[in-house]
Amino acid sequence: MSQNDDHLTSTASMGIGRRIVLSIVSGARSNQVEEFPVDGVDEVVLGRDPDVHVKFDPDRDDLVSRRHAKLVPSSEQADAFDLVDLGSSNGTMLGGNRLIGQARLRPGDTFQLGAGGPKVVFDLEPRPPVAPPATRLAAEAMPPATRQAAVPAAPAAAVAAPAAAVPVERPAAGGKPSVGRETVERLVASSDRQSRQRSQLIGLGVAVLAVVAAVLFYLSRQESRENLAETDRKLAEVTADQPMTPAEIADLYSHSNVFIEKSWTLVHAKTGQEVYHRYTDGMPDYVLLTNGRAEPWLLDNSEFGRNVRIGTSGTASGFVVKEDGFILTNRHVAASWRSQYDLPLPGRLYEFDSDTEDVTYTRDLTEADRSLVHGWIPSEALAFGSKVSVGKVVEGHHQYLDVTFPKNTLRIPARVVRVSDTHDAALIKIDLPDSVQPVELFDNYNEIRAGETVTVIGYPAISPDVEVRVASLDAINRASEWRQVPDPTVSPGLIGRVIRGMSTPGEGDRANYRSEMGDVYQLTVDNAGFGNSGGPVFDDRGRVIGIFTYGRNTSAATVTFAVPIRYGIDLMKISPVLR
Repeated sequence: MSQNDDHLTSTASMGIGRRIVLSIVSGARSNQVEEFPVDGVDEVVLGRDPDVHVKFDPDRDDLVSRRHAKLVPSSEQADAFDLVDLGSSNGTMLGGNRLIGQARLRPGDTFQLGAGGPKVVFDLEPRPPVAPPATRLAAEAMPPATRQAAVPAAPAAAVAAPAAAVPVERPAAGGKPSVGRETVERLVASSDRQSRQRSQLIGLGVAVLAVVAAVLFYLSRQESRENLAETDRKLAEVTADQPMTPAEIADLYSHSNVFIEKSWTLVHAKTGQEVYHRYTDGMPDYVLLTNGRAEPWLLDNSEFGRNVRIGTSGTASGFVVKEDGFILTNRHVAASWRSQYDLPLPGRLYEFDSDTEDVTYTRDLTEADRSLVHGWIPSEALAFGSKVSVGKVVEGHHQYLDVTFPKNTLRIPARVVRVSDTHDAALIKIDLPDSVQPVELFDNYNEIRAGETVTVIGYPAISPDVEVRVASLDAINRASEWRQVPDPTVSPGLIGRVIRGMSTPGEGDRANYRSEMGDVYQLTVDNAGFGNSGGPVFDDRGRVIGIFTYGRNTSAATVTFAVPIRYGIDLMKISPVLR
């Protein structure tokens, strides 16, 4: 039974009340029993999805769909339950036939999750007093046994007849036999040979008929299997061709959408010390570079708390792409130091002499000087102290990078695996002994069109938080704490525009084309703001086609963007840049 469904608590430990008993008699979970209380049960779902009530092995029970079938209380009869197929790939078998829609279950009935899949026996304990017995199968009508004809008794003086009766001419009274003894023996031997030959021919004929019957039986079974596979394929095609609602997509994949909490700082590449932004009289200091840009005056000394750390904390989204815990998100989530950093103004501007290393105050900076410091990327810093350094100056460092699954309080540490050099995409990893459910990725970059339906799932920071108190039962740490329980937000919309980073204008070549945004999908989803970064963007078949990234807003309008999923897929493989 799934641990995520508190309202379906097993009654085995309670010892009271009527209960549903599901005995698994074949498959990877053979000889295991699941029990659920009859009272208050809305449904019992069976499948390989981590969130179903009766979970089958995701690898060995591969004939079972993620959400294969369910038991629901009957609307026509009290204390009765119906079996419902949930559009499974291999079907649900009941009484040897494939279930279409739903059917009433009786105590003792056996159903199967897919032809050849696990078998489950349904029962109620205690059984209802009026529950009818399992249907008796009528015996096949058989012909009566062959009647044996009576054989007249031989005279007492008669000699026992040979195995094959041989006619012997009787002599006339007082005469001699007309056929001699040798002749009789020769006839008897000949009859024995003919009998053995007939037996051999009959046996050979029976063997040939048995072989032919076996071949015909095999061919009929093979044809039956092929017909069933063809039916399953057609059903899958019909299902795949049906658009899904945002609610259906959320039901299937919300549990694969994770909540990310992060906090990072900069460290000096040479000393490993934490990096600070120098402040004087409560105002940030900047140094002017020879390229006309200004950077923060960086130091590896807090100077008794006067200087301010470079770094941020925040929340974001991500989604599982592999069962062993690989998760896609944004680069600006997993490696924030490789994205633009908002610098504070007003401040003070200094210039330094590269020869004498003297530093001279130039002027105060105001909001009007925002363009001078805008766009600074910490990992690309050129100056440290009051001079330009050679090589890598600083590096980012996570104080924490935690992943939490929906409606859960357990924080799981993550690590950065790969970061895209060209797009806002990154791959992180968590380590769990159990497998997790991935989404389906679909690269439709070459065919996607404006106007197509999309669904964004994530954790916007504007959404109200829900918290629970977690009480410690640890004898040496009895402190309790309040923890946020993430619950994803579903935001439907459309592809408003497809913006391609490289294209060819109507006249000219690619050198005459430029996109300030690179490769992105512009979305009409305006309620998925900060905190949704890194979340999945689904098409109307429940496949992830993009990674939600950021938005632009004015007083009049808001637009959001997603990175095409192909750039996330690129991080999951090794692709040479030289051929």
